Amino acid sequence: MAPYRHIFGPVASRRLGRSLGVDIVPAKYCSLDCIFCEVGRTTLKTTERRPYLAPGPIIEELKAFLAQAPTPDYVTITGSGEPTLNTYLGQIIDQIRAITTRPIALLTNGTLFYRPDVRQEAAKADVVLPTLDAPDQETFERIHRPDPTIRLEQVVEGLVQFRRQYQGQIWLEVFVVAGINTDPGKVQQLKALIGRISPDKIHLNTAVRPTADQDVPVPPLSTLERIAATLGPNCQLIVDPKDLSTGSDLHVDAQMVLALLQRRPSTLAQLADGLAVTTEALRPVIEQMLSSGQIAAEQWADNVFYRPAHPA
Repeated sequence: MAPYRHIFGPVASRRLGRSLGVDIVPAKYCSLDCIFCEVGRTTLKTTERRPYLAPGPIIEELKAFLAQAPTPDYVTITGSGEPTLNTYLGQIIDQIRAITTRPIALLTNGTLFYRPDVRQEAAKADVVLPTLDAPDQETFERIHRPDPTIRLEQVVEGLVQFRRQYQGQIWLEVFVVAGINTDPGKVQQLKALIGRISPDKIHLNTAVRPTADQDVPVPPLSTLERIAATLGPNCQLIVDPKDLSTGSDLHVDAQMVLALLQRRPSTLAQLADGLAVTTEALRPVIEQMLSSGQIAAEQWADNVFYRPAHPA
């Protein structure tokens, strides 16, 4: 299988099952610079929408992949930056839908939904997964280090407007950082903001991979359970993905591994899940890539994560 520039995976997603990622902006072009981002620090912080990547090359890669690979559960517009920055977003969704019946998900930080054009284009997706972690501007800035023009109330109101016009599913992520947004009072304030948006699901998340900032504090399970109970019955804790692979003997090579690791650090098991192979089949590829200096290993919590030795 040839290497791809614009698609990666499928990866074992804790929210979307086997998710085929579609990258539609350059690496780490984003409106935020989140302390917990698993892709790393933002290289261009902006709210300016531009035609970053045209649909043509993306759709050609997607056609090639779907012709020879297992069918993903979702085609997910996501990746290494904020996808709503690309003015081709709506066209890309339309053209994806023309070549596959798989549902389309949009993973977004939600900061540009105050714009009518962004809401109109995002509404073409089957599922939209925005993020809201902060009840006030100070907390928002501590967690997300936003572009200076972004205000939390503007973000919330944009998502409220989107809910009013959107008929699909909204699955809202709440990323929990111990000591920053775990105070019961802050959680109650956040619940009020979420109530205005009325998401179909709330996904409670925390750091399970190496983050942009080292030592982002992870709350204990008891804190997560308390927050989930406060946010209500449609809130669920996101746990590590179960084994979604049947352990196939599909071919896997270094280029395929790098395509995943350039987007996010992963353990051996996560890579095997994403590539639909057994860990036994993948292990020699990883060992060869380590010995040749293509990737590096990093201990984080109780796991070994792999990342490119020379980031693109």
